[in-house]
Amino acid sequence: MAKNIKINNLLYLMKDSIEFDQIYAEFVKPFKDFDDKNNADIFNTINTFVEMDGDYKKTAKVLYQHENTIRYRIMKAKKILNMEESNLGFIEHISLAIKINSIYESITN
Repeated sequence: MAKNIKINNLLYLMKDSIEFDQIYAEFVKPFKDFDDKNNADIFNTINTFVEMDGDYKKTAKVLYQHENTIRYRIMKAKKILNMEESNLGFIEHISLAIKINSIYESITN
């Protein structure tokens, strides 16, 4: 838990920098763009997937979706990032994306 707080603090300190905008563009925007273009729910799915500690069944239950739908969306998210073969890298990426998006939304709303 303390490790996550430190990452959030570091990201929050960067919130007014060009680098933060670049990180947002790299980590979050691909999902948001895909969702907008395809009327999809990928970002919400990865957010819930992380909250449910990577458990497909729990994610499906929370989102009122079939487990196979969640698996499809996670595979789609991996494909968006070209990370089909990298589970750990994918988890790290989406975990950061969620933190970055949370900070981004707090400063833009």
